[in-house]
Amino acid sequence: MLQKIAVIVTLALLLPTGCDDKKPATAEGKAKSESKGKTEDTTKADPEALKREARLLLRAYLEIMAQVAKNGTAAPMLPVLDELAGRAEKLSTGLPATATRIERLLDVTKAIISPMEPGKEAEVQALLTKFVHDTLGPDTAVPAGGGLAAIIPAISEEVISLYQSLDGTSDREATIARYLRPLGIDPDRR
Repeated sequence: MLQKIAVIVTLALLLPTGCDDKKPATAEGKAKSESKGKTEDTTKADPEALKREARLLLRAYLEIMAQVAKNGTAAPMLPVLDELAGRAEKLSTGLPATATRIERLLDVTKAIISPMEPGKEAEVQALLTKFVHDTLGPDTAVPAGGGLAAIIPAISEEVISLYQSLDGTSDREATIARYLRPLGIDPDRR
């Protein structure tokens, strides 16, 4: 079963974004520079390449979360989340705010699906509460020990907001239709 999940997650990371980008950025962000004839990191120079990579990261994250929802187990996803965090960190040179938000999303997800270390409950609860309050508002209740399901609305809103920021739009419904519904995710269905 774990082997099957690992294969699915690996394939999910290799899938195209499904967005309208003509040429998705690779994980390394490498491309041939025609003017210099050598390889250079396009994600540092090209803001659109950085945005494509951010969209790829969000897509991979959503696919992982869809698998977690389908299979009911999240622990095998920790190494993949770590890999995504490394890719998100590389975005910080050109999209620091986006990179920080993606890293935070991954940190929150890892905190809730990782085995709880003794004595860390209050720290994890504080992280989750801050994330939910920052995303959904300070009046939103955050049940202690509620697991991933307790923060899914905040995760959904953060992902939507990140996509809107990357696309320069405020049209929430169009963002959901473009990025979430093709993956079978409907954040408005509870």
